[in-house]
Amino acid sequence: MKNIYCLLIVSFLCIFSLLPAGAQTLSEKDFQVLNMNDGLSDNDIHSVAKDTEGFMWFGTGSGLNRYDGRTFKVFRMPGISYRRIDRVVSLDTDYLLLRSEQNLFLFDKKYERFLPVCDSVSKQPVMFADFVADSDGSCWGVSSGELSEVNFPSSFVQDTAFVSVRHVVNNSQSDPFVVLCMGEDGKMLYCASRNGTVYRFTPGQRQLKKVCDGQLSSGRWVSSLLNDDSFIWIPTVGDGLYGYDLTNGKLHHWQLFQKEWGSSCRITMSFVCSR
Repeated sequence: MKNIYCLLIVSFLCIFSLLPAGAQTLSEKDFQVLNMNDGLSDNDIHSVAKDTEGFMWFGTGSGLNRYDGRTFKVFRMPGISYRRIDRVVSLDTDYLLLRSEQNLFLFDKKYERFLPVCDSVSKQPVMFADFVADSDGSCWGVSSGELSEVNFPSSFVQDTAFVSVRHVVNNSQSDPFVVLCMGEDGKMLYCASRNGTVYRFTPGQRQLKKVCDGQLSSGRWVSSLLNDDSFIWIPTVGDGLYGYDLTNGKLHHWQLFQKEWGSSCRITMSFVCSR
């Protein structure tokens, strides 16, 4: 049990030490716990997003929740009370883009309705492993080895959102895309494969360029991706945190090791590859 407590404490200290100095002066008054007692539909929170009006939206194990700073309002899909929403992205002032059970949905904030998203050509549901919205209200998504662009019409008159889906990149390699993020400048996309290989895509030029080779061992995978201040953050499941420095081509690796020396633990950071 001591080893478990040590692992939790050192994990917190490791993450805390990576925060900017201004974010490290935290106290109990800086934290507030919100759960089902406060109006949440479920204590399992899978995704969070903030829209242009300042509302917080939470995808939970049983519906979509809106938080205005004081109270929650719960929205459930018709006929399915406990359908999980595992991804929420603010698309524009009128719509949220959601994923539930691998399918995409639009949530119309004005009329408070869910619209399944389907390809206007094939009439089939649109399914992505990960997706992001850019500043003009369109969407980029990855599924298997494909990167696709989705354009939405200005309005929807039916109960289904028919959209234009264009496949712009097909990565034929054996390690397909699993996550993506918008570049910090809002003009580029970064995609990562299961083993941690990172690619940069320039939409205007339709160019895909590998920027970092994957270093993850078998059985590990990338859980998300973030570009911030010339740095690509690559969190993983089971293999710690990677960080790729775009300025010098170095890939850093933060990992927690626990040894059977009483209750002692050690944190290591190493350079695992360079361009």
